[in-house]
Amino acid sequence: MITDIRLPGIDGIEVLKRIKSEDSSREVIVVTGFAEMGVAVRALQLDASDFITKPINDDALFVALERAKKRFKSRQELEDYASLLEEKWLDTAEELARTFRFQNNLIESSIDGILGCNKGGVVVTYNKSLERMLGYSKHEVVRTMPFSRLFAPGEAERFSEALASEEYGGRNRLYLFEANLLSKKHDKIPVQLSATVLFEGVEEVGMVSFISDLREMRRLEQQFADQARLLHQDKMMSLGRLAASVVHEINNPLAES
Repeated sequence: MITDIRLPGIDGIEVLKRIKSEDSSREVIVVTGFAEMGVAVRALQLDASDFITKPINDDALFVALERAKKRFKSRQELEDYASLLEEKWLDTAEELARTFRFQNNLIESSIDGILGCNKGGVVVTYNKSLERMLGYSKHEVVRTMPFSRLFAPGEAERFSEALASEEYGGRNRLYLFEANLLSKKHDKIPVQLSATVLFEGVEEVGMVSFISDLREMRRLEQQFADQARLLHQDKMMSLGRLAASVVHEINNPLAES
């Protein structure tokens, strides 16, 4: 659109404002005189695409129209690109959200406890199995508690030393290491841990550990040991009764003779 600065009843600046308020993508060329250069600058500040001076020269008008055309095309391309980016971002964000929900479901559904901590040793991942195992809720632990507080006295140091050694699967890796955790009620809980130090490039960023509760296994082992002891007692009692019976059978003929 082309408008003169001087119009009857309304000036070109007001026309420009109204056009831009209705559709900001419209390109407006302002026509002005040499004495109105300050007004022309004001028009450019209000997003006019160009201005030309009177008397209007065909070449100047053609150049201004070409500039407006290119400006309009560039604006449209930019808006299309922004829309594409927004669409791709929404797709990416949705995919990231799906991936996050899936991974979170894997962590929370795990039978084993999953404990993750940052480089400073503060817990950042703590799943439902650990909540049931230790009695601490997630909000009591995540980003507030160092992982060492979840171990029985002396066990965190032993765990860290084993993780740094080559003994249990190699340096910075721990495989089937037995230790004792400490519940919220201060009960010792025997567990088996597998752990690994996490890196980004060469920088250590944290640690993750997978924890199996050994209490049921210990109960079954004790039950088996008790059963074995009872079987041994029954066996010895049976042998005792057999020996007494044999002695009795031997003694009877001797007594009669």
